[in-house]
Amino acid sequence: MLALAALVSVGVAPGCRKAPESQVPKEEPPRASSPKTEAAPRVGITWADPSGLHRISPNSPAQKARYSLPRAADDKEDGELAVFHFGPGQREAIDAAVASWVAAFSDVAPGDVKRTEREINGLDVRTIEIARGTFEPGRTPAGSSPGPKKDYALQGAIVEGQGGAYLFELTGPARTIAAGGPVFAALVDSVRIVHPEH
Repeated sequence: MLALAALVSVGVAPGCRKAPESQVPKEEPPRASSPKTEAAPRVGITWADPSGLHRISPNSPAQKARYSLPRAADDKEDGELAVFHFGPGQREAIDAAVASWVAAFSDVAPGDVKRTEREINGLDVRTIEIARGTFEPGRTPAGSSPGPKKDYALQGAIVEGQGGAYLFELTGPARTIAAGGPVFAALVDSVRIVHPEH
């Protein structure tokens, strides 16, 4: 009986001792694997070069492409088309560039500026046309030659893509730009989305 009482006071036999809870290893819940972050693919645009426009070297790092439009009879200068690309989130810069097109003509009323909006091959496209006026080249993104230039015209297009907006700025003598209008329209109509290769 005394031996039995001794065992009861200890609680369990020495070979059957229960480890304290603090020492029992707990199963940890499986950790959620962090999702892999991949850079979003850059989606740009492309277009076709119509006959009547000739590619020339860009004259600034900001230009993605540059063309000359042969002058019409009696005009002294060729027209020039410059293409710029604004990255994502550059809405203020785009709006400022468009405003500079209108502001570059000192004698053109806002109501005389022709504006259109449409969709081309899944892209939102805005166009601006100023048929004739006194032009200050230095006020536009492509402007570099001295001014003012009388009887000048401008045709512009803003193409909105997932990778940012592209600006097409065509300027030159009014007769040259009027004659080259269909050529510029053909280029704008050819814009399409180009996806990166996977």
